[in-house]
Amino acid sequence: MTRFRPLFALVSGLIFNPAIVYVGGFLAAITIPKAYFDLFSRSHLWLALTIEEAIIFALPCFLLTLGWTWLTLRTLTPTRWVCLAYATGVALGWGGLMLDGAIDISKSDYAASMSTLQLAKWMLIPAVYGVLNTLSLPMGVLVGGALSRRRLHTAAT
Repeated sequence: MTRFRPLFALVSGLIFNPAIVYVGGFLAAITIPKAYFDLFSRSHLWLALTIEEAIIFALPCFLLTLGWTWLTLRTLTPTRWVCLAYATGVALGWGGLMLDGAIDISKSDYAASMSTLQLAKWMLIPAVYGVLNTLSLPMGVLVGGALSRRRLHTAAT
């Protein structure tokens, strides 16, 4: 069983990305009332979007990532190889989703007018309000990994 722990961690990291996309799609369907955006002037719409994305999307994704990482690493005893396998699984899953997104976007009419460099820049560099969404996954993995290691060390002493 000990020899298969890195494999289980890799599979957990790979499965994690579709789960976060599913939850993200569910959260993206939440409708924000127009009155919320009316509180901000037209020139401060980016602030309204940043706050909304942080509360509706980034925070739940961060908490899901933190919980999934903590549960995976805590269950499998977080050795160096298990942590590396989990991080590799998350990175491979994220890369696969980015590739799938690139293929879908390249099929659209909007992308046909863009050069390859513009398309890559548009996909990889988020808008101001998307920075928190982008950081929620790696921060959740890092904090969840640190908490699982910390809990293990405090239980040993």
